Amino acid sequence: MTKETVVKKHHWLISAQLVFVLPEQQEGSVITMNTMLLTDEPVVNYKDLARAHHSLKVSLDQRFDTAVDLKDIIILAVSNLGLMSEPEFKAGMVPEGQ
Repeated sequence: MTKETVVKKHHWLISAQLVFVLPEQQEGSVITMNTMLLTDEPVVNYKDLARAHHSLKVSLDQRFDTAVDLKDIIILAVSNLGLMSEPEFKAGMVPEGQ
């Protein structure tokens, strides 16, 4: 019997405002969104922020079901949620469909 290794990561909640223009529209819009970021180290570096930007852009495109012309991303807050494993993070969640 093999023992499963529990991997702990630093969990971060990134809150940001996204400035964008939808196709076929002249005026820009602003939306506030969140994304999760997991890191091995207790810091958020440039590469991590780039991953967060990418995640926010993908979420924005999915929300409007089209490629959105993203003009800017303004990070409002980076909140450290702690060092934990995935089961620890999901503790107490209600399974889907219940």
